[in-house]
Amino acid sequence: MEETWRRFGRRDLLEGFVVAGLAAGIVLIGVSDYQQALSAARAQVEAGVTVFVAEPSGDASYDLVDPGACRRMASSPSVEAAGMAPGEDITLTATWLPARVTVPVLDVSVAALRVWWPEAPAAGGLFVGPDLAEQSGLAPGSVVSLDGEVLSVAGALPDSVLPAVWRANLIRTTPALEATRAGACWYRVGREAVDLAPLLPMAAFPGSLPLISPYQRVDVLSSNPESVLHGGPSGWVWGVALAVVAAMEVLIGLAGRREAAIYRATGTRWPDLLGMSAIRAGTLVLAAVSFGGGVALAVSCWTADVASSQDALRFVAQPVVVYAAGLLAALPWLTVACSAGAVADRVAE
Repeated sequence: MEETWRRFGRRDLLEGFVVAGLAAGIVLIGVSDYQQALSAARAQVEAGVTVFVAEPSGDASYDLVDPGACRRMASSPSVEAAGMAPGEDITLTATWLPARVTVPVLDVSVAALRVWWPEAPAAGGLFVGPDLAEQSGLAPGSVVSLDGEVLSVAGALPDSVLPAVWRANLIRTTPALEATRAGACWYRVGREAVDLAPLLPMAAFPGSLPLISPYQRVDVLSSNPESVLHGGPSGWVWGVALAVVAAMEVLIGLAGRREAAIYRATGTRWPDLLGMSAIRAGTLVLAAVSFGGGVALAVSCWTADVASSQDALRFVAQPVVVYAAGLLAALPWLTVACSAGAVADRVAE
């Protein structure tokens, strides 16, 4: 052990800095892949990939979507929001005062609106769709006459509300229609429950077979978070870093063959040389990787919120752990292998 510490020099410090820098780079590349995958997942959620609609699949007088069952879906741990959108009543129109311009009206429940707009006011009201507002100039605060009642537009729907028919109408929030009429049950699930989403209405609507449709389908051309994770450089960059350090270790080992030959000439056995190399490699790798990788991981947890998920933390840390394990396994043998050869043999003799 004392002899191992005595042999530490500037070349070892240089190698330690390289090992630490590569460890930090591996962590940061993993964080970059994680952030890109997270952005892809958020983009899918914003596009409505987690939203589904259950509609009557047959005769509307027989195969109804029960509003009560739709409301109860929201109590499922996989469902974030659920509510009825009874649909447009084509006989219902509003008159924009004082110009007396006719604008279309669509009735939805507050619960259905919250599928797209979680912060929708519980009291409901009249909301103008963004497309209608852009085309007609109808804005929050405008006065309309609806069924003989003069009302004021409470606000505009945010861009998170994606259905085109909602965006192109004046939205009036109403209680969900009774089961005597067919409607559509909109519901949003968590990102992790997308695959199970079509099965949820089977339990919510026993005795009926509603048609389940995703609002936005994921295809092979869309940016898939899983493909970003598996296809990113974090899956192989640790191998490149391992090769770089291994090549550096070979150069250092070749430069130190004469010193190794002196040890052999004084009776040091190969197992002893291997043990000295293992102690040196273990000290260098553990210290350098802990410093470089640890600092990078701490900074990433602070700035990129990696520590918020155990899976994310594992994804970021696993490559650098594999990198360190590979160095611990390879460096001692490389050092000993470089100690053998014609030059070392002649010095030993």
